[in-house]
Amino acid sequence: MRLAALVLFVVALPLQAFAGVLTGQWPGRAGECELRLEEYDREALQLRMRQAGATMWDSCTSEATALAAALDGLLRAARTGREAPFSLFLGRVVELPGLSRELVQTARGSQEWDARAGRPRTGDPNRFVAGILAKSATLRDLVPGYSITRVSVEKVLVPTRAEIRARTGGGPVPEERLPYDAQLWVRLERKR
Repeated sequence: MRLAALVLFVVALPLQAFAGVLTGQWPGRAGECELRLEEYDREALQLRMRQAGATMWDSCTSEATALAAALDGLLRAARTGREAPFSLFLGRVVELPGLSRELVQTARGSQEWDARAGRPRTGDPNRFVAGILAKSATLRDLVPGYSITRVSVEKVLVPTRAEIRARTGGGPVPEERLPYDAQLWVRLERKR
């Protein structure tokens, strides 16, 4: 009975209880995407994107230059008077224009990735994908006023053989067992 009560209590907590205290938010727009930059505990920032007019924070992919310009404006508003490096959660790689495609192409050309097994030859998929994204021109173009000092990812997605067989073309799922998506965090420092 106690376990059931604990589960009910945890499920009933607002999602922000796990992320920290919301201490700021800034709205914006990039094409058909509504953006909101949220700050937690006066430290970490999180980007949220949704289709304009949608009620849920479902995915929305904007055009690259529009997203970069909008994000720059939001970061300037959020970081006014603060120059210290900070963390930014950018969300899913597939929702950031061109980044998933670049990840797939780079992994495809890497001797370190075993496409048959769907994992790096050594090490772990998170570190492999973070290493690729740390060198990404597409990611740097998304935050042109900042230096990316660290990239971290989790929940790397690699299609199963069944997903590849069921693939209908288009969409983010590649035709090989290559990483195409992950949750993405960056550590940024304002360029001087």
